[in-house]
Amino acid sequence: MTKTPSVSVVIIGAGIGGLTFAIALKRQLRLEDFKIFERADDVGGTWRDNCYPGCSSDIPIHWYSLYSDLDPNWPSVLGYQPQIEAYWRKLTHKYSLLEKISFGTEVVSAKWDSQRDMYCVKARDMAGNETECFAKIVISAVGLLSEPAYPPGVEEELKLSPSLRTFKGPMWHSSRWGEATPLHGKTVGVVGNAASAAQFIPIISKDPTVKVINFCRSPNWFISLPNPTYHSITRWIFAHFQFAMRVHYYYLAFRDDLLFALRKYTSFNRVSIQAAKDYILARAPKKYHERIVPDFPIGCKRYIVDVGYLDSLKRDNVELNWDGFKALYSEGVVTGKGERVPVDIIIFATGFKVSHYAVRVVGTNGSIQEFFDAQGGPTAYIGTSVPTFPNFFFVYGPNTVMGHGSVVCTVETQVGYILQLISPILDGHLSRITVTQEACDAYNTYIQSQLSSPSSPLMRCKSWFRAGPDQSGKVISTFPDPWLAFWWYLRRPAWGDYECYDRAGKRIPWGVPQHWQDISRPVVGLFYDALEDLRLLDEVPRQPSTL
Repeated sequence: MTKTPSVSVVIIGAGIGGLTFAIALKRQLRLEDFKIFERADDVGGTWRDNCYPGCSSDIPIHWYSLYSDLDPNWPSVLGYQPQIEAYWRKLTHKYSLLEKISFGTEVVSAKWDSQRDMYCVKARDMAGNETECFAKIVISAVGLLSEPAYPPGVEEELKLSPSLRTFKGPMWHSSRWGEATPLHGKTVGVVGNAASAAQFIPIISKDPTVKVINFCRSPNWFISLPNPTYHSITRWIFAHFQFAMRVHYYYLAFRDDLLFALRKYTSFNRVSIQAAKDYILARAPKKYHERIVPDFPIGCKRYIVDVGYLDSLKRDNVELNWDGFKALYSEGVVTGKGERVPVDIIIFATGFKVSHYAVRVVGTNGSIQEFFDAQGGPTAYIGTSVPTFPNFFFVYGPNTVMGHGSVVCTVETQVGYILQLISPILDGHLSRITVTQEACDAYNTYIQSQLSSPSSPLMRCKSWFRAGPDQSGKVISTFPDPWLAFWWYLRRPAWGDYECYDRAGKRIPWGVPQHWQDISRPVVGLFYDALEDLRLLDEVPRQPSTL
């Protein structure tokens, strides 16, 4: 095993979360002493992996961009995968991040060393060579949508050589489209009918020689979101008047946040459901009308932006099978009713593993996965910190997904919060900080009272929002409130919720000792903000720390 020099920060993953954090370290803290481990051979995360035909954002692209690096040249309201991947590659070069990234290298473990107050991070490259380094801080940016999920038994089949598999034809996950084979003249079985399938089925079925059989478990809510192009004059204004582009950013953010709030807190939700129902029935063929409208409320699953899926169902070469997927057989798919449907190719658009944390991170009392299992699924304090894991933070952690909001905006909010937490460590004032179990419990009691209560719409169906192999546990992915509330909770740390230790290992008070419940209240929170600002005025200027 090769031992490498210690660093201040290790970032796991070079997707949106990891790159955003690295950019913030450089821009805001002027820190160069960090390292990124990326198991793939390029940056981009989910936008690198999901290269299936028609892959696009379903959030307006100006809001789906870094606020620090807005791009005036987006051609349309929604961005497509090649454009989004190119955007993140451009930022990687702009901030000279390639030299910080170890590609083709997977973090095997990160174990807290209480003698050094550092993590021992072990990584392995594609050739099997292992390296070890120590880091004061570890940032998990592995993402929620990184590990493909399959129906039972399929993942084991894919590990076998093609000659030993039950199904003898090609098959792959939609997020592994690089393994795809030509579809022309083939019968293609698509398992799953959510966001990915709804984007690529209209594209692949344009070829009339491709017959598509879509195996569905349950229906989804669809909405229409036009994707007009930006006029050249608009792009010129954005390029020459940054203020205009930032106004547009906030307009998109507050518009979508307001619509979410109206659906949650008013009777507008009933109007939304009726509008979505009318839209689906107007677009879908009549033969599917009895099955294609959900019997659960909007929000139980993530709604899908329709980019032509419903219209594609009118094509003679597209068929829906509502019996779902049960198993494979040599020539195709066995449905839930036991029917054998022959196909040439199978594409699994079956989502991702969100209950399983792929990296073995060990704190002072076990691993992250053991903590998750004890909590009934992934759990964290405001989606960011975990008890008994000093100096370890999630970017895009549990309960941070907003079906109506921008992942990039969520990540930037978290990154700003984490920078405030780690600054005293990088300055040398503190050696470690850990959120208390009491604070984590209080926060999660609050959000679960909304998310997992019997009256919650999220409990009315099974989805990747929920924990467990059968997706019937507590809600682990979504945030219950508008994005503005998420920003409000994370605008500054509630230091009373953290245990802080100096370099001698002594627990000391740090910051204004408020708790999450205090800063979450509008009036009281502003009072604590003022106290914290006064404290920061007296803080010693940043000095480079030594390991």
